[in-house]
Parts: sequence; structure tokens; C-alpha cells
Amino acid sequence: MNSQIQPLFLRPGEKLPKSVIDSLKEANARINKSKNFEQYRRQMQHILQLPDYVPFTESQKFYYGGFIDGEGSIYIAAKKGPNTKFGAYLDPGFNITQHVNGAKHLFQSLSFFRTGRIRYKSGSNATLVFEIDTRRSLQDKLIPFYQEYVIPSTSSAKKQRFEKFCYLLDAFDQKKHLEFDSFLNELAPIWDDLRMQKGQKNESFQSLEDFQQYCIHFVKQTKKAE
Repeated sequence: MNSQIQPLFLRPGEKLPKSVIDSLKEANARINKSKNFEQYRRQMQHILQLPDYVPFTESQKFYYGGFIDGEGSIYIAAKKGPNTKFGAYLDPGFNITQHVNGAKHLFQSLSFFRTGRIRYKSGSNATLVFEIDTRRSLQDKLIPFYQEYVIPSTSSAKKQRFEKFCYLLDAFDQKKHLEFDSFLNELAPIWDDLRMQKGQKNESFQSLEDFQQYCIHFVKQTKKAE
């Protein structure tokens, strides 16, 4: 692709064209079926009208680590799942949110980590999100980068947050999420600790106690039905 191509640019208040939103949805639906990452990456490049990714130099990796420290977010979501063992589950992930004018940063992330998705943030004017939500990609690709290029210069609070996030990923490998007591009393409190904003109306669970009681009730009802 020509390096002189002009990327999408919107003025304040302008909305992302519906054609772009639809193309993003179609590309994400397609990759979920095809699993062809390079094809998906090229589609993102075309949709967002961006020049191709140039691999980071070692010094650029440290610069990018600083960008992730400021703009990126590791998180754990608690979600209801009626088909899961305890009626709810914990879903770890990482994301970077940018206005479409900064889409190049999301495309660089997609190309550098060679995993993840870029999607439109529903309800926004022109906000896009790069997200990694598979545990294997988090452990094999994101965590090593964090350890080398982000953690050495980040704050103590973010270091503690990262350590808890890693602990939870390791706990998944140990199948602790399949043991009721560990899931409820060891892993769920980590989710609660890492929540950045509490009390939002759109949350599945308003508190740790709410989450725990929901799971306890679900398990009791499941046993009664057996």
C-alpha cells in the first residue's frame, strides 16, 4: 500500500461513516470463522485507510510500552453465563481505545502482537477499540511485552494491578476457575480489586457480594434440578 495514503480523519463531533462501521463488523465476523489473521490485518488496513505497519525498532518498543502504559488497559470482566458451571465466569482481556484519528496506533498494535481485533465502540461518534481477549494470546504475547517494556517504568499501583492480573491467568491454567471455592473466594476478589469503576448501571454485578451470592444461588438451583 502506498505510504502516502491519507488515513481517515474526522473533525470533532463528526460520526464514523456507517459504511466503515459495517465493514468493521463484517471483517470481525469473517475472522471468527476463517481464523486467517493476515487477511484480517489487511482488511483493517484497507478499511481504516492506513499505510502498512513498519516493525518497531528496539527503542520504539520502549516508546510503545509508554504508550500502552498510558492508553492501554488490562481488565477482568465478570459475566453471567447460564451454560457455565457456576452461572457466571471471569473474562480477562486487554484493550486500547482511540478516536478514529488515532487508528494507526490500534493497527500498529494489531500488527505488532499479531492477535486481537479492532472494533467500533457502540454508541460513540468515532471511537475504535483494539482488544485481546483470548487467554493464550494474553499470556504468550501481551504479558512478556508488559514485563520487558511496560512494567519497569510504570507506577507501583499499576505494577500491583499487573501482578494480580497475571496471578489470575496462572490460576486459570491451574483450573482454579473450575473449583467452586477457589473461583468464589480467590479469583472473584481479584476481579473486584481490578475494577476501575464501580456502581455502573450496566454492570452484570454491582459488587463482589452480588457476584458471590448469584453463583451460590445458581449452584443450589442446579443441584435441585438434578
